[in-house]
Amino acid sequence: MRRCASTLPLALLAAMLSLPAAANIVSPRPESVQVTIYRGPSLDLSQSDAWGGEPDSTGLAMITETRRIEVPAGVSTLVFRGVADAIVPQTAALDGLPALVLESNFDYDLLSPGTLISKSVGRSVRLVRTDKATGRVSEQRAMLRSGPNGVMLDIDGRIEAFDCSGYAEKLVFDAVPEGLAEQPTLSMKIRAERAGRYTIQLSYLALGLNWAADYVATINADGRTLNLTGWITLVNQAATTFANAPTEVVAGELARTPDETRPPGPNQERYTRNCWPFGVFESRVLDEMVAHDLVPVMLAAPAPAAMREAIGVVDSYPSLDATLSELGDYKLYSLPAPTTVAARQSKQVRFLNEANVPFERFYSYRLSFDELASATDTTLRAPTATLRLQNERRAGLGKPLPAGIVSVLEPNAQSKGVVLAGEKRLQDTPVGLPFEIELGRAMDVWVEPVIVEDRTIESDDGPEQQTKVEVRFKNDKPIPVTVEYRHPAAKGLRIIEASRRHTMKLGDPLWTFKLPAGGRASLTYTVRRAD
Repeated sequence: MRRCASTLPLALLAAMLSLPAAANIVSPRPESVQVTIYRGPSLDLSQSDAWGGEPDSTGLAMITETRRIEVPAGVSTLVFRGVADAIVPQTAALDGLPALVLESNFDYDLLSPGTLISKSVGRSVRLVRTDKATGRVSEQRAMLRSGPNGVMLDIDGRIEAFDCSGYAEKLVFDAVPEGLAEQPTLSMKIRAERAGRYTIQLSYLALGLNWAADYVATINADGRTLNLTGWITLVNQAATTFANAPTEVVAGELARTPDETRPPGPNQERYTRNCWPFGVFESRVLDEMVAHDLVPVMLAAPAPAAMREAIGVVDSYPSLDATLSELGDYKLYSLPAPTTVAARQSKQVRFLNEANVPFERFYSYRLSFDELASATDTTLRAPTATLRLQNERRAGLGKPLPAGIVSVLEPNAQSKGVVLAGEKRLQDTPVGLPFEIELGRAMDVWVEPVIVEDRTIESDDGPEQQTKVEVRFKNDKPIPVTVEYRHPAAKGLRIIEASRRHTMKLGDPLWTFKLPAGGRASLTYTVRRAD
């Protein structure tokens, strides 16, 4: 049964009323920050929405801040300003402070043009208008009636849409509404047994940071070796800059639930106009302004630095290689020196630079099931030009290769430059395994598969489909080539007979042909599988 306050002992009630309010201990900024970025499943820099709106939920980073604070004995509130705007506050942890954490709060209602307008509805603002023809400036008071999705003003009893008068208009706000923070703020109520000055570590997960590996493979003039360079591309799609921070990235498939690692904040308030200028150019300019909350509003006091930051530049790091180390079942790449991971920025750091890596060029063709059903004509099909490399130290590599896009450049004899020969996504490749880079369809090398028999065979295990295939190979190049031909794997598939011996590759029967310049070859085989 609940007891009302009046039934409590008077002494206890008096003690509760006499407790001092918890003091606020403000830490304006961290002394230093360390950033560990985990690779998300995708990284698409072309998605402009992620650069001006909600942070990319696939990108994840562990932020470790070092701060110095002085706390009194008893109950107090630590206020950590300058934490990442895309912090996941439920993951925050405090280390190095001998105190009990009673509760944690995150203020995510940040000052932006959209939130400034939304929180000022019902308040008086100053409307400044400039005559574009004469330059004459006028100012008058107006009541803000709605916004930010359509700003309506009450001017002397008349309702007008903002920026529809034909004048150049701006709104001036006398003050920032209560509840809007200039920067993300995390606060923790603590109880300390004794007062003291402490160096603490505040760690938490944050969204909006991601990384990817990119490779450039430049084939040498000998046609047998290449130079392979690997780059780590760091991307910060959030609004927080991590200055001069030791930074590292983790390679490997991290087990996580993106829906569980999300900030609790609402969607960002957007400012939109009621009146739009005519013409394609103007609408595109305004789309960009709205995408980044760049709207004609003013504060009577200077705006915070976060609102004045430039959007999106690409930075290149000095030519120093990242260092590789082990992190349990993952690989950790540490940047060679502290760097600034700026808001709305990407940068690249080299982590691999190997010269004269030998490779094998061959031409690969895998018969598909669709082609198998229709390969009754004599259509010539082009195999795929492919490079095969061995990820071994004796073959010039022998290093873990994180997944990423490989761009292959081939020398151009006429211009003495290079041309793009193809791009292919490389999967995570451990040391000791081969990997292949597909370049594209070959020219002057042909594969001609034809089904000469396809019938159903009754067996003790039920009906089976028996298919006989004839394949002709042609090399019209002035140099010898190697062609690998694969038949698609299927449940219960077996080779009944073949004119040449085969091996296996990824579950497929594989035949390899070495064709001289202008050479020809043929293959006949019969397969049987359950119908």
